[in-house]
Amino acid sequence: MYRYGICDIWLFLLIDEKDEGSRMNRFQKRIETISLFVTIPVSITGWILFDFNVFAGIWIGCMCALIGFRMIVKMTKSLNPDEQKAKKQGVFSYTMRYFFYGMILFICAYKGIPVLSVLAGIMCHKASLLIYTAIEKEDA
Repeated sequence: MYRYGICDIWLFLLIDEKDEGSRMNRFQKRIETISLFVTIPVSITGWILFDFNVFAGIWIGCMCALIGFRMIVKMTKSLNPDEQKAKKQGVFSYTMRYFFYGMILFICAYKGIPVLSVLAGIMCHKASLLIYTAIEKEDA
């Protein structure tokens, strides 16, 4: 039986079932949900004001940022207790994540999708982090 929310269907990196109730996973799900709710009006506005390529670019950027966010969470869960190994692991993770972002931006530019719309999608995710922080600040 399917145990995850509808927001996780489009993500191919699944949460470990053993950590399902943890604070980190609740944080992660809330960020993803807020990202979707921020991206929906921004992408529709982009489609209305510009064209479908802007709409697609915003969603590509949001998905790229969410995958990068998942990469960060996965890396933090698997950090090595040894400081030297942890530094190497962090640098490698950082490098791979930014290589991934660069490849997505390059492919989008090559295919004619406006790079600024992809960056706007990434910024939708960043805005969701700020919104989450503001919500948690009020709850505390």
